[in-house]
Amino acid sequence: MSKTRSEPEALVTMRIADMTRMHPRQDDSHVCAECAFPVGIYPSGQEALRKHPTMRVICSHCVERLGDFDNVSTGDFETIMQEGRDSYDVGRG
Repeated sequence: MSKTRSEPEALVTMRIADMTRMHPRQDDSHVCAECAFPVGIYPSGQEALRKHPTMRVICSHCVERLGDFDNVSTGDFETIMQEGRDSYDVGRG
């Protein structure tokens, strides 16, 4: 199955080790497709993966190293803001 223009290339995530806040419904079962570090995926990212199951999961370190992606998945502004309010500090940073 080939990807259409509207299908995101990647879901950009954070490595769990870098996270200073976590969401109670976060999925920690994935790893970065490039470096294999464990990543945390907030509910909006989980929804994006359900819509685009072949989309690669990439951590922010690898995105920076690899360069720009043309089309990455992101949630809408209000959803992302609410996820931030729902998250809790984990005592890092």
